[in-house]
Amino acid sequence: MKKIVLAFILFLPHLISAQNNIILTIDNDKKVTIDEFKRIYLKNNTKSDESMSRKAIEEYLELFINFKLKVYEAEKLGLNQRKTFTEELKKYRDQLAEPFLVDQNTSEQLYKEAYDRMFKAVRASHILFQLPPSPKPSDTLAAYNKAMEIKGRIEKGEQFYMLAMKYSQDPSAKSNLGELGYFSAMRMVYPFENAAFNTPVGQISNPVQTQFGYHLVKVSDVMDIEGPIDVHFIVVREKKEDAGKEINTALAKINTAYDSLKAGMAIERAVRLYTEDQNSLANNGLLSNYEPGRMFPEFDSIAFRMEPGTISKPFYSRYNAAWFIIYMKTKHKHPAYAESLEQIKRKVSRMPHSYLRSKTLAIKLLSEYKTTRDQKAFDVVVDSLRQMHIDKKTFSADIAKHLQNPVFTINDTFHVSQYEFLKFAESKLKIQTDDLKTFCEANWQEFVEKAVIRYEDKNLHLKYQDFAFTVKEYHDGILLFNITDSLVWQKASNDTTGLREFYNKTADKYKWNERAESLIITSNKPGLQKKIAKALSAELKKGVLSDDFEAKLQKQLMDSTITVKSEKVITEKGQNQFVDKTNFKKGLHLVNTDTNEIKWCWVSNIIPPSNKKLNEVRGLVTAEYQNELEKQWIQSLREKYKIQVDKSVLEQLIQE
Repeated sequence: MKKIVLAFILFLPHLISAQNNIILTIDNDKKVTIDEFKRIYLKNNTKSDESMSRKAIEEYLELFINFKLKVYEAEKLGLNQRKTFTEELKKYRDQLAEPFLVDQNTSEQLYKEAYDRMFKAVRASHILFQLPPSPKPSDTLAAYNKAMEIKGRIEKGEQFYMLAMKYSQDPSAKSNLGELGYFSAMRMVYPFENAAFNTPVGQISNPVQTQFGYHLVKVSDVMDIEGPIDVHFIVVREKKEDAGKEINTALAKINTAYDSLKAGMAIERAVRLYTEDQNSLANNGLLSNYEPGRMFPEFDSIAFRMEPGTISKPFYSRYNAAWFIIYMKTKHKHPAYAESLEQIKRKVSRMPHSYLRSKTLAIKLLSEYKTTRDQKAFDVVVDSLRQMHIDKKTFSADIAKHLQNPVFTINDTFHVSQYEFLKFAESKLKIQTDDLKTFCEANWQEFVEKAVIRYEDKNLHLKYQDFAFTVKEYHDGILLFNITDSLVWQKASNDTTGLREFYNKTADKYKWNERAESLIITSNKPGLQKKIAKALSAELKKGVLSDDFEAKLQKQLMDSTITVKSEKVITEKGQNQFVDKTNFKKGLHLVNTDTNEIKWCWVSNIIPPSNKKLNEVRGLVTAEYQNELEKQWIQSLREKYKIQVDKSVLEQLIQE
């Protein structure tokens, strides 16, 4: 075994210089700083009053060396290059980085706002005035003025739905007259959601701009909701031949269904008898965890205002040309904010306005860092994008090869290529436009904001020491788990020959004390104690209690209510209170009696002390075999690799 090489150096000043802070070197390759050792040591030794003593630190150093040797071996074996490792580490690293890459105040406001809006359902309609993808100021002004003109006409008395049908550039407006139905939080693009939730019922918003253009939003209803609901529904479709009739077959059928429900018919049976919706029939018309917007507005308006166990009156839907009945089964409640937060974070992160969380930070960083835009490179991107659209080409390796020059640079070191900007601009281009330069200029600010967030992400480990240390700890932790699992835990479980050999060498460690082989017998008739005991004694002379003993006893004592239950146990002293009362003497012993039951313990055999069999202690032996394998492994690593500890650096920690 190679000896640990201790570099004894004269006591240094309290502050360790940056040039001499390496406490541990493995194989002249792996170097560990005193900062890393101190951080991990203090995390594991915060409660002891002697945590900074020489003895405590030097003892922990040996454990730390073992830990670093295992990690070093894992790296030498290439475990850190495996796809599963890199993916797991990246996932954790990205989760850890997220708070550093957003403005926390903005994030918290978005999360709290989303949670509060989960308890409301807004019914809204809109009129859309589209904008081109790279609108000129004149385009924006024209669309805004048109929206204001239409708003004025509505305020003077013209019908919203008529103007929506005539002027809205939403293709669905011709059929739905601008109606969007009910929606709750995180269902619409953020500016539109804000307009809907901030406009009073019965009023119309000012023009609100989204990526689609300008909208006029009319709010016709707001409901308080506790959470999703479970409802059953019955639907009966209107017949063409009944059109215009005051009483028709569809109405008669839905009324019959309603009368049956009011008379006590189960909703499941009523659905099977009356509904004409084949898609919901198999589930008895049940909508589980139903949220606003999945059906049509009238359905939501009625359903969310009902109480559990109630039935709606039949109502007609012009959207479906059918009659409906709703049975309210259950109302669920949204969890408290703290319980909902992770789900809200995930939902917000998938929405376009999630960028607002990092926008504030990006603007701040852009004011701190040196940034440069290469105008010639920018113009080349515009020309390339224009040519792609003329040639109707998509991205290719050839395009990427010719667009590798930096279009944007941060701090003279972080270069963002033309190709990256081209991809970004293309992703934003929803409608064909001839003015691609204006379009690219309009989207440039968002591009550089996202670029500076990427730069910040890349440099988090340099900017925040705690972040770097935490990622390093997780990196080492994954490797430690993977290599230990492979070389110790799995081997101990799978190596049956090695486990048997280890058990044979250590079998004397696993011993049974004296044990009693017993039968605990319970009866429900304390008043018949003597008679039952006599019958038991006679029966047990055979050495066993037969399966039909209870039936024979009932017949013998002419009492069919007698019960006799038995449980076989093999125990050491102190493991069973009833067996202990026998003092480990063979025979039948009365061990407990009360008004409800009586117990005997029949000791049939006393087993002398003996070694435990492997199958009786496999879990314990496996654990100790793992410990033995780990000791052997550590021994081999200490022999395999040269270890150097700088004692002078260690002294600085002890003196603190």
